Amino acid sequence: MSKKEAINKIAFLIEEASKIAKEELNIDNIFYNEGYVDLLVSSKLNHTYNIETQGADAFDNEGKWAEYKTINESSKSTGSFQFHWISKEKLEKYNKSNFYFIVRNGTKILRIYTIEKEKIMFHLIKAFEEGERKRLKLKIKKSINAHKSFSEKTLIKMGAKLIYKNE
Repeated sequence: MSKKEAINKIAFLIEEASKIAKEELNIDNIFYNEGYVDLLVSSKLNHTYNIETQGADAFDNEGKWAEYKTINESSKSTGSFQFHWISKEKLEKYNKSNFYFIVRNGTKILRIYTIEKEKIMFHLIKAFEEGERKRLKLKIKKSINAHKSFSEKTLIKMGAKLIYKNE
């Protein structure tokens, strides 16, 4: 197969995936913000995938919000689970959510962890407060300073439980 043929095949398969998502699952843009990863994870956890681009990534069996954070082992660095642009609104969202941390390699889900919300919220609130101090000091109207990341090892040390492992 030539390089051009390989690219055309990839394009065809991507379009097919998009078409199936739209026609069978009513998902308009499965590739927006890597939504296909959330779809794969929700299936593994028997969660209900949220087709909306805002709010929860999915809903668990009790209807509670599920927040998914992923790292891709196929990237060049070891990666970390990222919380960007932490605001009061995001803290409210996160406070309604259960947290799931996914390690993947491309499209293959390798491991999924969960951890008590309070253990994560403590660090997110602390990061937000630090960002607010910086914002006020610099007299900026809207803060963009509040970020927090966790490595897989850190989460395990904090008590994260492995709930899925690809065998």
